[in-house]
Amino acid sequence: MAATADKASLHIRETLFMGRAIRDPTDQVRAQLVKAMDDELKSTGAVSLGVITVAYRAGLAEQVFEAVDRASFDALFEPSGTNPGGWYSASILFDDEQGIWRDPRFVRLSGKLGLNAFWSSTDRWPDVAAQLPPSFKDAARRTVAP
Repeated sequence: MAATADKASLHIRETLFMGRAIRDPTDQVRAQLVKAMDDELKSTGAVSLGVITVAYRAGLAEQVFEAVDRASFDALFEPSGTNPGGWYSASILFDDEQGIWRDPRFVRLSGKLGLNAFWSSTDRWPDVAAQLPPSFKDAARRTVAP
């Protein structure tokens, strides 16, 4: 029972921290987010989308895309792969009008997540694609191997 309570406490603490990070991204909070990305990269080789999106919203765009470039999301495609959002829905990527999906570098992350291949092969693009320049679709298609 204690292990379940500890895990729930961890999720609650993480959620509270993420809320504070969004509302008041102080230098200390930003440093904690950078450390969280670095720690995840060291331990898993990836970074959860929850941390990525909150760090981006906290003004850490450069650090986020440095982490994305270092990360591998290949484990997501394994039978035992985990949710890329951590315990958040992966739709967290598209949660905000000023979100990471508006950044031209987002196509690098969506490519690593396999989204560009899916969107290109099915021509089923996310709703937010209508709010982006046509160059987004072109860039996404270019990341997919022929």
